[in-house]
Amino acid sequence: MKKANQLKKEHHYVWANYLRNWSGTKNKVWFRSVRGKLVEDSVKMIAKERHFYHIKPITEDNRKLIKLMSEKSDIREEHMNLLKHFIHVQNMEILYKNSNIKNHEAEEAFEAHKHNSLENLHTAYEHSAAYALKRIANKDLSFFDSTEYSVGFFNYLGQQFARTKAFKDLALLVMSKGDSKESQWIYKNSDESWWFLSHMLGGNLGFSMYSTRDNYKNCLLVNETDMPFITSDCPSVNVHPELKQESFQPPAEEQFDLYYPISPTVAYVYCSSNQFPDGISKVDIETVVKLNTETARGAYIHIFGNSEESLQAYKKHVGERYDRVQTFVNT
Repeated sequence: MKKANQLKKEHHYVWANYLRNWSGTKNKVWFRSVRGKLVEDSVKMIAKERHFYHIKPITEDNRKLIKLMSEKSDIREEHMNLLKHFIHVQNMEILYKNSNIKNHEAEEAFEAHKHNSLENLHTAYEHSAAYALKRIANKDLSFFDSTEYSVGFFNYLGQQFARTKAFKDLALLVMSKGDSKESQWIYKNSDESWWFLSHMLGGNLGFSMYSTRDNYKNCLLVNETDMPFITSDCPSVNVHPELKQESFQPPAEEQFDLYYPISPTVAYVYCSSNQFPDGISKVDIETVVKLNTETARGAYIHIFGNSEESLQAYKKHVGERYDRVQTFVNT
C-alpha cells in the first residue's frame, strides 16, 4: 500500500503538539477523563475520536444547505471549489463502482480520500501556524508583521474553534430544538454534512479575524503566578466581559475576546474589549482563576494541565456550558 493511502482513523480535534506545552515528561499531560477522574496519559491518546473527520456522501440536500450557509461568506469561492472537489471524487467513485472493474489500488485511494482528506487539511493548518505559536510561547508577537504568518495563525485559530467535538455537539444540540419542518431539515443535513460545514465555519472565522485584525488588540498574557493556565478539548473560548453566562443570546459582533491558552505560563487574546492591554502584560492570580474557570466551563469532557493539582479546582465546571444549553433545549 502506498503511504498516501494508509488510513488515518484516529482523528485529533486538538493538536497533539499544542498539548505538549502542558507536558512534563514523555509527552504526557494531566487531564479529566470521561469518568471525571484526573489521570495522566500521552497527548497522542487524547482529544481525538475515531473517524471524526470521515467524509460522508454528499446528498443534493446537503449541497443545498452548504450553498445556503456559504452565501454571505467572503471566501465563498474557496468553499465552493472545495465542495466541487469532494463531489468530483464522489462521482468518480460511483462511476468506478458501476463499471464492474476491480482495481485494488483505486479502492485504496477512494478509502484514503474519505479517511484522510480533512485530517490532512488540519495538519497543514497546524503546520502553517507552528511558527506563530512558537513565537507567542516565547513572548514574541513580532510575527504579526508578516502576512504569511498572520494568515496562517488566524486560519488555525478559526479552524480550532470550529473543528472540535464540543463545537459540533453543541451546535447540533441547538439545531435540534426547532420543531418546524424547515428546522428539522436544517438539523438533519447539518448533522450529515458537519464534516464540511465545520471546516467552512472555521475558515470563515479565521478570515474574519485576519481581515478585521486592525479593530482588535493582540494581547499576550504572561502568567507568573503559582496557578498555571489550563486548556481543554475546546481550547479557544470567548471571554468578553459583557457576555452573561445565563444568557442564550448570541454575542454581538463586537463582543468577541477570543482567549487561547498557549502554555501554563502564556496565553493569547484576540481582544475587542478593554479588559486586557495591547501587547504583552502580566496577569494576577484572580485573572488566571477567571480564565481557567471559563476554559473549564467551555470544555466538553476534558481539561488539560501540567499537574493534577492545577486541574483539581476546575474539574467541577467541565461541561457547564453544554449542560446549560441542553436544559434550554429540553424546556
